[in-house]
Amino acid sequence: MGYAQEVLSPDFISLDYIAALPGESLKTYARRFLQSLVENGTWDPKKEIVLIGISFGGAIAQEIASQTKVKSLILLGSLRSGRELRLGIHFFAKYLSQLIPIWVYDTSIQFLEPVMGKVSGLSHKDVVLCQVMYDDVSKEFFRAALKMLAEWPGVECTVLTLRIHGEDDHIIPLHKTSGVDVVVKDAKHLVGLAQREIVNDAINKFLNQTSH
Repeated sequence: MGYAQEVLSPDFISLDYIAALPGESLKTYARRFLQSLVENGTWDPKKEIVLIGISFGGAIAQEIASQTKVKSLILLGSLRSGRELRLGIHFFAKYLSQLIPIWVYDTSIQFLEPVMGKVSGLSHKDVVLCQVMYDDVSKEFFRAALKMLAEWPGVECTVLTLRIHGEDDHIIPLHKTSGVDVVVKDAKHLVGLAQREIVNDAINKFLNQTSH
């Protein structure tokens, strides 16, 4: 879920991921995740639910929307299948990510800013956002999520969807995907955080149009 989108509604709830099981597929993970939300009372099937998913969270949101009833779906810098990942990232996530020890993921945070700034061309602001998000998730889950996402074939999802994408997304390139409703100029992967005003305006417009 997008923390920068919490201002959109007093009913907004940010969801924390549950731990992934060894060798679990993204579809199976999403099913367990939904079950945990129902069991702990977070998910109320009597309410009209709008799911917002960023990046990996967008894939989870699509799987959940295919398994239960939701009003609509909003994808921020997300993808329709693992094949939409940048080629080098897809290869690393699918074949190499599980071979790297957890301690490497733990210590890599200190190298994130200089490496990402040089390789990806991200602004300092965007790099800091990446650092905050990376530091906030368990590295065991991060490693598992990489493989789950790379191997995800996608899912047929017929729910009403708004898809917002950064023009210069360096993780999920715009040219590798389709069905994008709003392209944010000069924005990279964390479009919902880096360009929150533009993104939130687009979301509000979408919600107002679909409120009836």
